[in-house]
Amino acid sequence: MRCSPVVAFRTVIIVTIAIANAPAPARAASSGAVQFAPRGIVKGVRQATARFPEPMIRLGDPRPPARPFDVDCGEKGTGRWIDSRTWAYDFARDLPAGVRCTFRLRPDVRTLAGDPVGAAGPFELSTGGPAVVRTVPFEGATDLSEDQAFVLVLDAEADPASILDHVSFAVDGVREQVGVRLIEGEERDAILHEYRWVAKPPVVIVQGTQRFPNGARVTLVWGQGVATAGGVASAADQRFDFRTRPPFTVTFRCDRERRGAACIPVTAMRVELSTAIPAARAAGVKLLEADGSARPRAPTPNDDETMSAIVFPGPFAESASFTVVLPPDLADESGRTPANAARYPLTVKTGPAPPLAKFAARFGIVESKADATLPVTLRNLEPQARARVLDLGVKGSIYRLPADRDEEILPWLRRVGFARRARSVFETADPARAGPAGAPASPP
Repeated sequence: MRCSPVVAFRTVIIVTIAIANAPAPARAASSGAVQFAPRGIVKGVRQATARFPEPMIRLGDPRPPARPFDVDCGEKGTGRWIDSRTWAYDFARDLPAGVRCTFRLRPDVRTLAGDPVGAAGPFELSTGGPAVVRTVPFEGATDLSEDQAFVLVLDAEADPASILDHVSFAVDGVREQVGVRLIEGEERDAILHEYRWVAKPPVVIVQGTQRFPNGARVTLVWGQGVATAGGVASAADQRFDFRTRPPFTVTFRCDRERRGAACIPVTAMRVELSTAIPAARAAGVKLLEADGSARPRAPTPNDDETMSAIVFPGPFAESASFTVVLPPDLADESGRTPANAARYPLTVKTGPAPPLAKFAARFGIVESKADATLPVTLRNLEPQARARVLDLGVKGSIYRLPADRDEEILPWLRRVGFARRARSVFETADPARAGPAGAPASPP
């Protein structure tokens, strides 16, 4: 059957219009993912960048490009395109701790080709909770006091309640964690004034809720969960190791021939303090003889200077008893009394003087035309002990120095006085200074 030309024309017109009015097919989202950095917890952030998989802008276009992200952040910043694919957000300063920022891709963002950007984000970054950047005393200190206060310099203000909940001390010999208290008010002001050279804000001062034992390792734990006032919490523990000082003790010492023997009476006796104290406080430390008289002390520093030992010079009577006495108010500068104070008054004894054979000096002069005698001190030796002269077989010549030639005699006495055993006093390194034939070289 044949159609009329009019009918055929109408059919073509209807089909053409239907095709023209049909909805355009949806454009596929760009392939690949947006690469955003940094993400997570990062300290000291100054810039965040996003790298798109396809070109987003035409470089050189005078029209301002659209902003691809909505930024939710407590710190100010500005966005800019580095190239056709890379967008950067520059913060006005290095982000301090306690800042959290969220970047959400705007729903109307399109690539340069008009394709939508694949689902991405939101992207989050955080500078983390408050962290300790410096401690006073410094980490590793080994002289902590038993009630030590710690000055902690932070990188952000910390919520006091979170400090009390998450900061503690681990102490050797103490099974449970030791809690902390925050030092405030006038006590805090006094400590900060003492350490003003290092304690720059933000600063907190903490102290253990109980005293530390002497000589123990102490670890300050700045725990996970310490937060800023805005709720940004630290994600990991920080640990700082210290050690407390040893106890204040008083120790008596003397020279002995062997362990457990009495003191040698010809040498000094000492009373040693584990911590140096002002000399005025040590004035009451005495060594008493059997009749109650005090033994003289070696010269001591001025009263405003410190000392860590009191020396009582010898010699002492043989096989005698002495008593070491401490004053009842003896204490170190922290007010600690001796941990072993119960041992005093302490009775000590001297034994017999040790055997001795001693010349008066390393060098002696023997008269050439008189009786050749050389004094030797003997003590507590057996009666059969005898002296003998050892002939070294050394040959030499005699050089006579007249008594009126002081300019030659004095240098020789000086040379002999400073002579060393390993070198002869007659050696010389300068031949020009040698004496006349048959005479020893002249001294310098």
